[in-house]
Amino acid sequence: VPRPKFLDRLQSYSPELLSAEIQSWMLDWLAERVEVPADELTPTAPLTELGMDSLTALELNVAFEKVLGIQLPPTAAWSYPTPALLSAHLAELLLRSATTSGPAVVDPIDSWFEAMESDARGR
Repeated sequence: VPRPKFLDRLQSYSPELLSAEIQSWMLDWLAERVEVPADELTPTAPLTELGMDSLTALELNVAFEKVLGIQLPPTAAWSYPTPALLSAHLAELLLRSATTSGPAVVDPIDSWFEAMESDARGR
């Protein structure tokens, strides 16, 4: 997944504009997975209605970590159930990390990678 250009200019964005950029990126990403044109996906529709299942949610969370550098709890897509809500939350995290020069981490143990590793060790 290519690095979105908006990541190079985070501090020049307002929360609303960054949210719109993230939302566009997310809808493009989702459109590829569910094989529907991005302009047919409604940002205020629940992710489940847009074709997201638990596997797609996991893949999206991995993309957030790899591409955006954001670690979210495994339940983030369900806590913020629409692209609009999730994008606004991600914009807040990215802007906060840009002003503190640190990674946008909610809680490292809550990342998908950590959760999967922890689950694998528990078996």
